[in-house]
Amino acid sequence: MSLRIETLAIGDELLTGKIADTNSQYVAGQLFANGLVLSATSVIPDNPDVILSYFNSLSERADVVVVFGGLGPTTDDLTVDCAARAIKSDTAIYFPAKERLEKMYADRRRTVNADALRQVRYPRNAEPFANGVGLAPGFTMSLGKCRFYFLPGVPAEMRPMVEDSVLPGILGIAGKTARLLSHSWHCMGIAESVLQGLMHPVEAKLPAHARIGYRTSPPENEVVLYYQNLPDGNGMAEFEKLCGEVRSAIGTYAYSERYDTLEGAVVSTLRALNQRIALVESCTGGLVTHRLTRIPGSSNVVWGGYAVYRVEAKAEMLGVTLQSEAEAVSKACSLRLAQQALKSSGCDVAAAITGYMGPDGGTDKDPIGTIYMAVVNRSRVAERRAIVDRPERERKQWAASAVLLDEILRFIQAG
Repeated sequence: MSLRIETLAIGDELLTGKIADTNSQYVAGQLFANGLVLSATSVIPDNPDVILSYFNSLSERADVVVVFGGLGPTTDDLTVDCAARAIKSDTAIYFPAKERLEKMYADRRRTVNADALRQVRYPRNAEPFANGVGLAPGFTMSLGKCRFYFLPGVPAEMRPMVEDSVLPGILGIAGKTARLLSHSWHCMGIAESVLQGLMHPVEAKLPAHARIGYRTSPPENEVVLYYQNLPDGNGMAEFEKLCGEVRSAIGTYAYSERYDTLEGAVVSTLRALNQRIALVESCTGGLVTHRLTRIPGSSNVVWGGYAVYRVEAKAEMLGVTLQSEAEAVSKACSLRLAQQALKSSGCDVAAAITGYMGPDGGTDKDPIGTIYMAVVNRSRVAERRAIVDRPERERKQWAASAVLLDEILRFIQAG
């Protein structure tokens, strides 16, 4: 049986749209990486009656609750007092934090007052733990059969405390309970509905303790196999068998099972091949180069790029002379740009893209959203025309960059 783990984020600012609850997202990721799943998350205001009500209801349905926010010095920071009331305790000062506070104030020639001391309190009957970044300590307590962990709402303070104190505690509670296994396939060149169709035969045969999930971020799709493993770990053979069935159903639409992004897969493959690439971008304006250079280690394989947006730039920077902007969006143009970049850079691979992103431009033959791409090396050429059907210009550019990255990846993987 798996643990029921929930999060509770406290703060008026979370309910007015000023900030988002990214803390729950972070905790969910940490749990998932350890085979555990966040069951639910709640966001509530700075209201003591509401806070206490949630503490009581959560204690009845959850095994573990991680609470964020309300540990600071101001009058709307109510979490410590509400937690103390819930377990019928008074509050105490966490002296390691008090000493840090006093030193901080002394350095600034200020006097510690009662308001400042509010942020170093915890319920006396709870167990405090250190905040290595800020002042407010975290603490843990039991209410009924549920274990609560309380953390500051500031992400920079919360995250190290999750890793150092909360996650080890949760894993200790989980013990040998059933863990969730998962495996992902990142796909390109296939619509979500078509991908779903490929998976129907696999899903029809899945056991009750396995399921398939989908996530789309056009033009990419992700397929995830979730498998609730047995406490003794004896489900691994069945899990691997199911992975093989999903892999066979997806086929070549999957560009990676290891990397979360196209750019990560491209950089890794180039590094493995010890090859460098040069980019020429017209309609994407440098976005492909930007995506690649965000990946650590990309400096070893990305030579650089040309952002040749106008006809004059194509001529002046790469010597590709064109008669009109219409001629610039063509198969011939993308190929010439890629070949010139390969020659001038001395790289192993070069890629170019040009197209119409709108709202102006486009023809009957090549409407807005049309892109032409070419990827070349010393012996091979790959050319492709595609249409990116996204509503806004920025989303068209992102989709176009993804299509080119996919084309580059398939080209270099083919040798």
